[in-house]
Amino acid sequence: EAVIHGGIDTDYETRGEAYLLTTNPLVIKKLNDGPKRGRHAGCSTPNGDVYVYGGLVDTQVSDDLWRMGSDGEWAMVECHNKPKGRYSSVLAWCTEGLVMYGGAYIDGADQRSFGDLWICTITSEGATGTWRHIVTHPSPINGHIAALLPSSITATPTLFFYGGAAGAASGGGSTGSYTNTPQLIDLVTPPHMPVAQGTIGTNPLGLYLPAAAMSQSGDSILIQGGTKRLPGSSNVFELTFKKL
Repeated sequence: EAVIHGGIDTDYETRGEAYLLTTNPLVIKKLNDGPKRGRHAGCSTPNGDVYVYGGLVDTQVSDDLWRMGSDGEWAMVECHNKPKGRYSSVLAWCTEGLVMYGGAYIDGADQRSFGDLWICTITSEGATGTWRHIVTHPSPINGHIAALLPSSITATPTLFFYGGAAGAASGGGSTGSYTNTPQLIDLVTPPHMPVAQGTIGTNPLGLYLPAAAMSQSGDSILIQGGTKRLPGSSNVFELTFKKL
């Protein structure tokens, strides 16, 4: 199953519709509308909650965190010590809460990237959360994908990420330095620095804003599309994780 929420339409307006996609057979079910967002980050939890963070609200950058509970109702999570608003970041769920890494913001006429890593601890009822800054990496990034590796692969909580535009002044389209290097971040042991894990496929320029989906077992991830300079990519990669 997968929840699809928001996006930017052909009129460059942000949308708030949400859908549940199931396969075998393919069924798309309309859910309650959520907040209007584009290029936001999102993830699900083991109990079926869905969280979305940040993103664009038309031309404004958001720093809000929203939750859709297992009942299908959306509510804003009241957060303390919030990071700066951003879009094109990533969100993943670990035992401590929500992990957020990287993202982009607008600086005058330029798009720039964040390199900070945060964890948001959520209360048991999901109504409030507290963000905690973990580390800021020297190489900012946005437009990447990420997933938390399962305990069958790593002994400690580890964030996998791939793609995106690297560097402080990074953008999409025909600009930016795209990465094709899968990387891991140990969320427990300092200094929490990214560790490169080789390359994926035959695209040396990497991908910006690809889509990704973890397998149900968590031992592999599908990566599809994205921008490789211009035009976009139609390639699909399956990356299988080996026990570390």
